[in-house]
Amino acid sequence: MIVIEQTNKPPAVLKPLDIAKLEKELAYILRTKSKKVASLTFVTEAKIQKLNHDFRKINKPTDVLSFQVGPALHGIGEEGKSLLGDIVVCTAYARHEADRRGMTLREELIRLIAHGVLHLSGYDHATTEEEAKMFAMQERVVEAVLSV
Repeated sequence: MIVIEQTNKPPAVLKPLDIAKLEKELAYILRTKSKKVASLTFVTEAKIQKLNHDFRKINKPTDVLSFQVGPALHGIGEEGKSLLGDIVVCTAYARHEADRRGMTLREELIRLIAHGVLHLSGYDHATTEEEAKMFAMQERVVEAVLSV
């Protein structure tokens, strides 16, 4: 079971049902039955740029960042929850990307959250093979959440 705990108010286009569907589809695609928790925070461009600079040494805003729980903290948290880490999404940057790509902000936010959870679950896109696998999983999740 994947649990996405929101730390602040999400953009109005993202509904609680979207998060519930994301949790279900991510758990299915990751084949996980145990409870794994990721926090989700929405931030400004200035905040994500600072995080990107501080942690990746890239001094520009981005759409999503994922921070895995460090080795000293990894494992079982309160109430027996397995902690994956933190996902930080910049709504303004996502809106620009959605407009550029001709899609809704809702779709782009769903994609970014799925992307973040996949990173926290150990997937990456550093090589062509990794990218193909991760992005295929991501798009299957997005399609499933947007269907119905």
